[in-house]
Amino acid sequence: MKSGKHQVLILFIAAAGLLVTGIVAVYRAGLIAVESRRDVARQNAVIQDLDGLVSALKDAETSQRGFLITVEESYLTPLQQALHDYRTERDALWAAAAQGLLATNDVASIQALAQKDLTELDDSIRLRRQQGAAQPVKTPTDLGELLMDDVAARVKVVIGAKEHALEEAVQNADDDLTRAHEIFIGAAVLNLAFLTWACWRIYREMDRREAAVLESARMAEALRQSSEELERLVAERTARLQEMVNELRHVSYAITHDMRAPLRAMNAFAELLVADPGGPEARRHGERIRTAALRLDRLIRDSLNYTRATLIELPRERVELTALLHGLIETYPNLSSDDADIEIDGELPPVVGNESLLTQCFSNLLGNAVKFVAPGTRPRVRVRAETREGRVRVWVEDNGIGIPQEAQYRLFGMFQKLDSQYEGTGIGLAIVRKVVERMGGSVGVVSEPGQGSRFWVELNRPE
Repeated sequence: MKSGKHQVLILFIAAAGLLVTGIVAVYRAGLIAVESRRDVARQNAVIQDLDGLVSALKDAETSQRGFLITVEESYLTPLQQALHDYRTERDALWAAAAQGLLATNDVASIQALAQKDLTELDDSIRLRRQQGAAQPVKTPTDLGELLMDDVAARVKVVIGAKEHALEEAVQNADDDLTRAHEIFIGAAVLNLAFLTWACWRIYREMDRREAAVLESARMAEALRQSSEELERLVAERTARLQEMVNELRHVSYAITHDMRAPLRAMNAFAELLVADPGGPEARRHGERIRTAALRLDRLIRDSLNYTRATLIELPRERVELTALLHGLIETYPNLSSDDADIEIDGELPPVVGNESLLTQCFSNLLGNAVKFVAPGTRPRVRVRAETREGRVRVWVEDNGIGIPQEAQYRLFGMFQKLDSQYEGTGIGLAIVRKVVERMGGSVGVVSEPGQGSRFWVELNRPE
């Protein structure tokens, strides 16, 4: 009997040692996984800084062109802000290089190219000041655009490398989380085996310890439940972390693209109002400015809510599509009736979704419809809807250049540009797909080259 007690004691000591070893291994694997996720965040921050530097240079070039045409100093105010943004992003890139996140020669080459572009901007502004407003506007050379292209091309190469590093970091983080899960399950299984054998020996050699056997079984069940709970938590956290990386890209694009559209509308209508403050259109311009300001305010607030909601369910509500699309057409300059014919076929059914996300969705679809047309062709766009089994399918049909069948499979991927002759980042349709899926819907396209495109968005209908 005494020998049996010693064997049981040894078994329990071995089980306890194995449990402690498993806990330590899981803890260390968890630390590695956390560090991997931090590396993901750092790599993504570097990509955003690179995009921000190119955006600042583009804003500076836009301000310079306005000054060259008008010789008004007020056009140089955005240039100062753009230069401040450029210096901020440049310093952030040097800080990233100091941390080993970027190669020093990459940052140096980007800065050298950017400095050439800024020097050309400064020289053209100085020359225009010397000419004076009385002199006719000379056609600017392509030097600034070529320099800007050089900067963008160099940044694109660096971003490509960083995105590859980001993908590796995400993969490493996923591998670390999987490893932690496997270590915990292995330790739990081995502990269960030890405890089960110990209980069997207690039952056979010491009948009077039946209560201890029952307690051991209870502990085994608790370990099993803990293992299942940890498995669920690991899978859930992994999915949420991956979703966070994708949403950060989406929110970054929304801030730099969608929120600037109301600002451009406000600026254009404000210029009209200043030019003719007492004219018959003054009140209308003021109302348009107010509408654009309210749209911008809502975009900002909804984007903040959207960022906070990356790990929770997005708020959904009844959205009137007809009012939303009319508001887009009235406030987005690129959708103006002066440049395109956009027809909304009747009263569109309401849908269940998020108004901010639907604004991003249809502004991208309509913007693409009026942009991707053959030279000399006036864009014609038709928006219609059909209802089927509790769902609403909205069609956006255009007379554009069309899309080859073999290219449609990658149309909704990130940074996919099918035609380099047209301006754009290649992220618009990826955002459309993402926001529609988050609202429980789907998206697709029917198109042939030279015969236009028909994009469709399908969402739930309110009950």
